[in-house]
Amino acid sequence: MPNRQPLHSSIPIDLNWWGDTSISFGIGIILGTHWCAWYWEPNIRVGPHHKYDIGWAEAIAVKLALLLALQLNLLSSGTYLICSDNSGVVAVLNKGRSRNQNTNKVLKRIYQLQSQSGAHLHATYVTSWDNIADALS
Repeated sequence: MPNRQPLHSSIPIDLNWWGDTSISFGIGIILGTHWCAWYWEPNIRVGPHHKYDIGWAEAIAVKLALLLALQLNLLSSGTYLICSDNSGVVAVLNKGRSRNQNTNKVLKRIYQLQSQSGAHLHATYVTSWDNIADALS
């Protein structure tokens, strides 16, 4: 059976979902009153001229936040707002694809999780100054 995605309201539910990534430290996410931060393993290099770029890293942040939201039972059928200061990940998440193969692998998993849960993610751009997850990454 193919993956199915139900139609949802165009007004996203705001869970206070924020994410941020830095190439030098790692990933930080905030989901309401919950937060998590991860740092890159020494053998993982993120950035220009490396296997993984910042777009991939920002997509990983979305995937980790989605897994956390599912674990905490914060999601049901509906559309949920994600705030990010990376316009690239906002675009590829809302579009469903990237030009980067590694990012597409992450997006595929994000869309599988959405399909399984009935949740739909809608990303919106915020400035770095306004991104409350910035301090975590």
